[in-house]
Amino acid sequence: MQDSAFDLESYLAKELARAVNARFEQDFMTGASNSTTTPKGLMTSATVGVTAASTTAITADEIISLIHSVAPQYRTANSSLILHDNTLAAIRKLKDSGGQYL
Repeated sequence: MQDSAFDLESYLAKELARAVNARFEQDFMTGASNSTTTPKGLMTSATVGVTAASTTAITADEIISLIHSVAPQYRTANSSLILHDNTLAAIRKLKDSGGQYL
């Protein structure tokens, strides 16, 4: 470590933290299937708030309904939605009748 041209210790610590975080993220989102004592997973335990009318499109009204399907005490300025990046892209591409992005 003393002969390293860069801070190898910091690099290894960051990479270890990244790897551990990735594993925890997977377990907490989809659940760990190897034990009954590990998390069930947010996605496997979540209830459906709003179902979109189409599996290939989403509307602004459906987004508003989804947000308001969450209990008010959890729907604060600091709250967040968890969604796939493709879903976020589809939401950001929504336009009004004049072609302007919402």
